[in-house]
Amino acid sequence: MDINTVTGVIQPGDLGFTMPHEHIIVAWDGTFLDSTLAIDWVELEREAIEKCKLAVASGIRTIVDMTTIEMGRDVSLLQRVSEASGLQIIAISGLFADAYGVPHYFRQLTEAQITDIYVRELTKGVGRTGVRTGAIKIATGQKELTDLERLIIRAGAKAHLETGAPILTHTGYGSLGDRQVDLLVDEGVDPARVVVGHSDVSANLRYHARILRKGATVGFDRIGLHTFMPDDIRAQCIAALIRMGFASRLTMSLDCHLRWCGRPNELVIEDRDFTWLARNFFPLLRTAGVSDEDINMIMTDNVRRLFE
Repeated sequence: MDINTVTGVIQPGDLGFTMPHEHIIVAWDGTFLDSTLAIDWVELEREAIEKCKLAVASGIRTIVDMTTIEMGRDVSLLQRVSEASGLQIIAISGLFADAYGVPHYFRQLTEAQITDIYVRELTKGVGRTGVRTGAIKIATGQKELTDLERLIIRAGAKAHLETGAPILTHTGYGSLGDRQVDLLVDEGVDPARVVVGHSDVSANLRYHARILRKGATVGFDRIGLHTFMPDDIRAQCIAALIRMGFASRLTMSLDCHLRWCGRPNELVIEDRDFTWLARNFFPLLRTAGVSDEDINMIMTDNVRRLFE
């Protein structure tokens, strides 16, 4: 099927090496209401373009920018960065977890109204930009699902069924990924079109296997964020899951933001960019016994199948 990038439509075979959980910029809901912030948007864009050029030079062809509607998503910025750098960027439709995002306006909308917003963004474009999103994000933030999160998950499922766009998720605390899959399947979603994100916050292989046996893909997509887990443990987990026969159901990404907009927090303390996988993580995988063929499958084939 056609894939919407911020610069136009491509085919699944055009994706190449893809990191399916990244950010050009991130801003907590309300960030731009802080009158003391002074963001140099010209310099931010220049820096993003240069870092995306480095990503392309390292072998990355495509990223999915997972920044949600209320967390600083700017599809026009993504379009300019993509055009100038050559990095293919897929924007998403979605709202963040109950505890961290979802402004009051969206809390008052019905499931059908949220579905309509997503479908319009996926089929017609975001606002008047003409830039269409290419995937759907759902998110859970705490150790229990909230009613609002259930409603938004159902809306995401319905938008998926109407458009065919894959669903990529955010999970907090390395939990609830299996619950996310169950809710989506109950709405008629094929779990093969779902990636459960941030699964590498947990080293619990039983948790990973539960998700995989439901038919979904497990996203190891906070690679390099040692606040949550050391990378050598992540590499060992991936190697173990490959030995268990799940090589075709894994993705790898960084959950990296090239620029944090706002005051520092715990996610900004580690300096990473989109080249981290090639420079720092692939060598750990090889040491753990993961072959280059498996790396290529995870980075290319597994993501391509999500969009087919």
